[in-house]
Parts: sequence; structure tokens; C-alpha cells
Amino acid sequence: METDISQIRFRFIHRLCQLVQRPCDDSVDKQHDEERQQEKDDRFENNDKADDAYKRAVRWYAKAVFSDDACSAYNLGVCYYNGDGVRKDCIKAVYWYLKAAEQDYVNAQYLLGCCYAQGTGVFPDYAKAVCWYTKAAEQGHSGAQFKLGCCYYFGDGVSRDFEKAVYWYTKAAEQNNINGVYSLGVCYSAGIGVPQ
Repeated sequence: METDISQIRFRFIHRLCQLVQRPCDDSVDKQHDEERQQEKDDRFENNDKADDAYKRAVRWYAKAVFSDDACSAYNLGVCYYNGDGVRKDCIKAVYWYLKAAEQDYVNAQYLLGCCYAQGTGVFPDYAKAVCWYTKAAEQGHSGAQFKLGCCYYFGDGVSRDFEKAVYWYTKAAEQNNINGVYSLGVCYSAGIGVPQ
């Protein structure tokens, strides 16, 4: 019986490690970038039109940012992160995510947490990642709820706490976040952080 639980825990941890690295890991982004480039090619007859459209968007976002528009700051960060209309620059992306996150823009808070967790554009800092994941999770962002659950499960940036991990996995699962659903199922099947 103990061997079965150990195997379940190993598979769970292995799967979570794959999932935790997702949206901010540059190695995963290479494939995503290729897919995005193909989408751009499909949407526009040539890249010049796509680049012009993104450059115009960046110009408008930059103008709106100076009016303290959180959505524009977030979108500008996304443009810098993806290299849409500007040269890819994760440091500038983090700067604009921070501007939006400080105005309680939930998607920026989530992505800022990802950047701190992965060390994208900043030095890795799980304590700061947890801070931003928490802000986004409390506003109902299911991805942040899942990532926060992972932080509690592994003890990254916080003390390891399986019950809190299950709490946040549950919040994510209630919004049909597939990673939250899967993680919660594994916790129940292995008896991790749940009543026995």
C-alpha cells in the first residue's frame, strides 16, 4: 500500500513540475512562439502588415499607459514579452506587468507571479511569486489559484502546507481549471492534505 502511495506521489510531483513551468518557461515558449508566428502568418498576408499592426497597437498602448490605464500597461507588457511590434524584452514586460498589477489588474498579477517564479525578466523569487499569485487568486484567477496551490504543496516561497494546497486546488477546480481538477483528484486519491 505504501508503495502505491509513493508512486502516486511521484507521478503527481512529476506532473506538477511540468505544469508549474508552463506559461513563463522560455523553453515552452519557443514552441508557443512558433505557433503564434504561424497564426500571424495566417491572419496577415505578410509579416510586414502584422508588424505594422502590432507597432500601431504598441504606440496606442504606450499613449494610454500615461493615463494610468492598467489594461494598456498589461497589453504593453504582453507585447514586450512576446516581441509583438517591439523587440522581445522580458525586463520591460515585467516593468509593464508591475505597473498594471499595482492597479489590481488580475492577469498582470498572475503573469508577474509567473515571471518571479521562473526568473523571467527578474531574479527568481518565490516569495514575490507567492505574493502576486495570492493577489490574483483572491480576485478569482484560476491559474493563480492553481499555481498558489503548487507553491503550498512544494513549499516554494511559503511553508509547505498540504491543506492550503488543497484549498487553492479546490478553488481552481471549482472554476474548471483542468490542472486544479487533476491536482485535487490526486490529493484525494493519495490522501494528501485531505481528511483521511
